[in-house]
Formats: sequence, C-alpha cells, structure tokens
Amino acid sequence: MHIENLRIFLDLVESESFSRAAKMNRVTQSAVSQKIRLMEKHFGVCIVDREQKRFCLTPEGQRLYRRAKQMLKDYNELLTDVQEFKTQIAGDLTIAASYDVGYYILPHYLRDFFRAFPSVSIRMDFFRHSLVYNAIVSNIADIGFVSLPQNHDDIESRNFAEEDLIVIRSPQDTRWKGENLCLKDLENAPWISFTKEHPLKSWLDLFLSQHSLPHKIEKEFAHIELVKLAVEASQGIAIVPKSSIQRECEQHLLKASPLEGLLLRMPIAVIRKTNRFMTPCVRSLLALLVGDICMLPKAIQTEFRKASEIMEEPL
Repeated sequence: MHIENLRIFLDLVESESFSRAAKMNRVTQSAVSQKIRLMEKHFGVCIVDREQKRFCLTPEGQRLYRRAKQMLKDYNELLTDVQEFKTQIAGDLTIAASYDVGYYILPHYLRDFFRAFPSVSIRMDFFRHSLVYNAIVSNIADIGFVSLPQNHDDIESRNFAEEDLIVIRSPQDTRWKGENLCLKDLENAPWISFTKEHPLKSWLDLFLSQHSLPHKIEKEFAHIELVKLAVEASQGIAIVPKSSIQRECEQHLLKASPLEGLLLRMPIAVIRKTNRFMTPCVRSLLALLVGDICMLPKAIQTEFRKASEIMEEPL
C-alpha cells in the first residue's frame, strides 16, 4: 500500500468527486478509480458505496478514512522531522495566484526564491480572485496569492507586502490636464471599474462613497488588462496597482496620476488551507516572504539568512 494511494483516497473523500481528486493529484479520473479498486482488493472490503447517487463511503470506508487520515498526518510529521537534517530544500510547489498579483507583483519574490532555493520546482496557475480561494480549499494548489484578502472559512491569510494604487487615464483624454489629481478633479468622473468578484470593485465603491464623490461607472471588467485598454481608449479613469501599468506608462499609452494628499495602498496576502500540512517548499517560501527564520529546518537557517540579504537588495 503506497502512501500516495492514501493521499488520493483522502482527497477523494474530502472533495467527494473522482474528477476533482484526479485534478488535485494530476492523474486521470480512471487512475483514481483504479487505485480505489486496488485498495478495495488489498483490504478485501468495499470502500465506496456505488449504489448511492451521491458519493458515499461504506462503514468500512469510513473507518479506513479515519485511520488513513491519522497515518498521513503521522507520515507528514515524520517528513518534517527528517527535513530538520537536510541542508537543501527540494521538491514541487504549486501556486495559485490572481492575475494582478501573479503577473505584476509575485515575479520579484519568486525570482528571489529561485535564487535562494534553486532545487524547488514551481508550477503557477492564474485565476480570478474567487477561484484562487477555491483552488486552495480544494487542495489544487499548495499556496495562493491575492490582493485585498477576504475572510474565508478553512483558509488562513497573512499579509506580506503592500502595493500602491494609482489613478490612470489616457494621455489623450483632455478632461484632466495636470500631472497630479485631487479629489475635486474626480467629481463626476467616468470610471472604468472591475466586476463584483474582483476585490478592487468593493474597494473603489467604498472609496467613492467615503469621499462623497459623484461619479458614473462606465464599464466593468473582470480582467485588469481590459480595464487598462478601456482607459487607453479614453473611456474613463481607473484605479489600479501601480506595478501593473509600468509598461504602458513607459510607452505613453497611459498616464499615472497620484492623488494629492492621499496615499492609496492595498495589502498583498499569501493564503493556505488551515491545518493543511506545510511541505518544506511551502515553509521555505513563507519564510522568505515574511522573514520568519523559525519556519525553516535548522540545518538551512544559515542559507535563509543569505536569502534574506538577497531580498533586501534594491530592485
């Protein structure tokens, strides 16, 4: 009985779906079914009640689930203990990131992570914000990255950076002439916003309400690239992360305008499933992000100090 079979079995029970369990373990759905049948043959009992319409374990399957969960917990703790003697972190790390964080903010941190831990292999998938949380809850990803983190059951969140927010407009838009803008300049302005699943939508609505700014939402988009294109076409103004418009500003496609007297920032958070075992790769990335040396195996804490010095180098 391989430990990976137990992992697949636990993922199947907790997701209640053969297809989701297959995706979480990067195997085919038929492979999951085959492994379950092999386990049934090995133990000589039926694990899954196939007469039920919904996924359901037999009493024997329920007992196996409880014992397998404890066995996997003990195995993970054993791995953690053994890692204390390793001088190099290696393995696979799956990341889920929202588009704005994954494309524009995270690369700097991952570059430093690669330099500090070159033996770690990373796979990163991009999602809408709400789907990043789904990927973490469903164990599709080990760790996630979002902006403006939201409270979510079964997920723990930790802020590790802040990103400046800035007003953008088209250089050809003659409604605003100054380099900087003040709140009065935004009165009755046409806005390009995000759709409701994006956290910047709620942020902008609150911002406009708090400052009692009369306004009109011209268009809403789910993706930041479409927001930028609409602003380029002089359809309105928008507030976006500063890092996301560097190329467009250099090419004079967009104009970034700070708001006088206001410093707008949003938190960037790393999220993971509560109580899920942290692999050495996850621990290493978290340690590098938040500067917590105690998260790393003792044998490589000296290397972490070197990595921390790398992180402090200016861009």
